[in-house]
Formats: sequence, C-alpha cells, structure tokens
Amino acid sequence: MRNLRNYIIASIFGIALIILAYNQIDSSILKWVVIVILILLIFAFIGSGFEDLTFEKKKKLKEQSLDHDETELWSEDINRRLKVAKNLSQEDKKRIVSNISSNVPEKPWPYGMPTSVNPYVCIVGLSPGNSPNLHDLFYTTSLPTIGEAHQGLKYNDTKDYWNRVRKLLYAIIRDKNENLSQEDCLIMSGHLNLDIGREGEGSNVILKEHIVGWVSNLIYEKIKPLVVILNGTYGKLKDYEHYWNVENGININWNEPNEKLSKEFVKSNKIYKFRVWIKLNKFHQKVIVISWPNHFTRPPIKGNFDEAINITRDIIKEAQID
Repeated sequence: MRNLRNYIIASIFGIALIILAYNQIDSSILKWVVIVILILLIFAFIGSGFEDLTFEKKKKLKEQSLDHDETELWSEDINRRLKVAKNLSQEDKKRIVSNISSNVPEKPWPYGMPTSVNPYVCIVGLSPGNSPNLHDLFYTTSLPTIGEAHQGLKYNDTKDYWNRVRKLLYAIIRDKNENLSQEDCLIMSGHLNLDIGREGEGSNVILKEHIVGWVSNLIYEKIKPLVVILNGTYGKLKDYEHYWNVENGININWNEPNEKLSKEFVKSNKIYKFRVWIKLNKFHQKVIVISWPNHFTRPPIKGNFDEAINITRDIIKEAQID
C-alpha cells in the first residue's frame, strides 16, 4: 500500500500542474493535448491502484496458503503430512515444537517417548521399561521432530522390542504408500507411554494421572495420529479410565469396543482379542484405536508377530472403508 500512497501524491501534484498549464495556454490544439495527457494520467492512476491492491491481495492469499499448509501437517493424506513436514522453515518448525511441548508433564520431554509432531501411526505402551540404556541422553531429553525421523525410534535394545516396533510401523505406513523409505516411515511415526518409569513388568507400573491425561490430550489435539496402537495397556486403561478420559482428550469407553471391527486371535486353545475403537480428534478426523491382546514381546504375540501385524493391517483397511 505504500507504493499506492506515493503514486496518489505524485498524481495529484502532476494533475495540478497540468491544470495550471492548461489555463495558461491559448491554443485550442494544445489544450486538447493537455486534456489527453490528463486522461491518460487518470487511467494510469486507476491502473496502478488496482495493480497495488492486487499485489496486496496476492500477498494475503499467499500468507493464508502458508497457514493452510501448516494445518496440513495433520492431513488425512499421509503423503501430504510428509511433504509439508519436510518443507517447513526452521523458524516454523521451532515454533510448532514449542507449541507441542508447552504443557509437558516432564521437561523438556517425557522420558522414552520418541515421536514426530505429526505421526500417522502412534504406538502407546505402558512405560519405557528397563530395555533402554539409561545413559542414552537422546532417549531422555529429545523433543519431537518435524520432517526427520526421531533418533529414539532407531534404538536397538537387547530385547528386540524396537525392532518389532519398526516392523509394525513400516507395515502400516507402507499400506498407504508402498514406496516410502524406512526413514520416511519413521518420520510419520511416534511412540508414547502412559508412564515414564523403568519397570520391567507391566504389573509394577503405577500410572500417574497427569501423564496419562497428557498423552490423551497430545493424541487428540496436538500430534493427531490417525492410527493408535495400544501395546499391553488395555487392562490399566480400563482400571484407570478417568485418568485417560480428560477434557480435550481422546475419550474412550474401554468397555465398549467396536465389535464389528474387533478380531479374535485364537492361540493354544485360548481366545485373545484385538479390540478396536473409532474416535474423532480435534480436527474431526477418524482415529483408529487398536488394543493388541498383549505386549509385543509376550505370548501370544511373541511367536506370532507377523500374523498380529497382518490382523492389524486388515482392521485399519476395514475401518478406513467403513
């Protein structure tokens, strides 16, 4: 608008000089020349105004487009999520991470919860357990990433847990785009826990309300994954439902899974179950929540991990069609 203002001042001054010159001219021909010049100047003035306004409009639309792109960090299209994440400026990335981590229960970020800010798939376990090396600082302090894989998701532990995590993540994400690299798959992944303790047994985990509620809120309105895999957490969540079902959290009635989508898993004459819930996040996007029958490294999952992965993939495909 500054250019437009300067042009108005110059045009008014020019018109005044032309009118003054017109009054001093006796020849009718010269007067017509002056009139034509005046008309051309007026048209130029109008055109410049439109041009300047169009520029301002385009600038505003561009700004709105950038804002729109940022919201598409959490698009339902995994390819869009990935592309936008990779193309954000460092300044925007820093601001978004700051927002995501603004209400963390443990600063700078809770122990053992590696994730991107916009994972398509998020696994939720009970606690980091005693598998990680306590001296691995990235595992304790690293903030969420944008457009790059979190190093915590590349961890190699002695109990083969993280290898199983990655195998599951690759399988689910490549059902959306089979050409994605392992790195891209991890960019679209996250792993949270209901506690930050280092207990080796799930029965020893004592849930804390502020951490469980924060995880529920994080999933609902901040990182917004579209697939959530619960790894050995069903019993605890059922017992501590009020911890999870907080205001602005992804509220779930653990006693009422979707029977149509839930699948039986029969092993050693015992019937286990993959329980499923379909919920909406803050963007009103469908979130598929799948509770596995047991921890990834425990029976009946331990010896049948590939089969469990395929059941999970089938559930997701069916739920996304439904």
